[in-house]
Amino acid sequence: MDFMAVVFYWTLNMSIEATFVGLIVLAIDRITSIPKQTHIILWFATFFRMAIPIGLKTNFSICHIIEQFIETKSITVLSNDSILTFSASNNLKFAGSYFPFVFRTSSIKRIFIFLSIIWLFILFLLTIYWMILYCLGIQVKKNAIPYIDNIFISNKIDSPTVYGILNPIIIIPYKYDVETLSHIKRHENNHIKRRDNLHRIIAIIISSIHWFNPFSWLFLKKYLEDIEFACDEKTIAQYSDQQKKDYARTLIMFAENKNISPAMYFAGGCLKKRITMILSYKKIKKWLSIVWAIIIISITINLMCN
Repeated sequence: MDFMAVVFYWTLNMSIEATFVGLIVLAIDRITSIPKQTHIILWFATFFRMAIPIGLKTNFSICHIIEQFIETKSITVLSNDSILTFSASNNLKFAGSYFPFVFRTSSIKRIFIFLSIIWLFILFLLTIYWMILYCLGIQVKKNAIPYIDNIFISNKIDSPTVYGILNPIIIIPYKYDVETLSHIKRHENNHIKRRDNLHRIIAIIISSIHWFNPFSWLFLKKYLEDIEFACDEKTIAQYSDQQKKDYARTLIMFAENKNISPAMYFAGGCLKKRITMILSYKKIKKWLSIVWAIIIISITINLMCN
């Protein structure tokens, strides 16, 4: 159990660091002029921080500036003649040494052993829960009836959604009119092109590892909402004002019968924001979208550094 205590120690450190990064991402999200398809890139830094304990060390990173105020100890993990240095942020500072890792006192060690047992037990229960939902999804996909193109029909669901990762398909509860089906197909195919199902699963797994941190669930919720925002934005990019209104009405029509899956449940709560965004959407100029992309990618890389 000593090994798991050390693993939990670094997991807790990652969770603290990721919380700072996630709050910065939420603050940047307040800038409404940033395209959602671009802003969503920032979430990569948050989930990276929750999954990887080390990062490139630089004095110019935002995290380095924050660490100066909270006196975080930075542990050098790998150094290449002072050109590139990779380090791990140690916010807890409960260790006496790091190579090999030794807790400062036996009491602290016992506490982390106990906490690691609870952490693993809850993580095990969450894993079972997600596996059950995944298996139910596979069953729905398996029993769905082919309709047209990559669209299938199943009476086991309440609203259209994408099932599968390697060979995803669109499943709808029943047949729709041509216009509604066109909106559904366009929206769900954009999810498939963006590989959103894979991204959702990775985000859910990482957030589950940090189940003890309420911010991890907040970040997951916001990330899943941003997936829907980004997909809506891509879907309506070439729509006329009337088409945008029709698309918004289609979303409202499905709102009362929402498929209760983790991703759809979390995203469902942002319907009002989605409708507002759709009806007020104005496509920005290409040069401005490129500028925003450069800025957001630069910030993302900076947030991944120590």
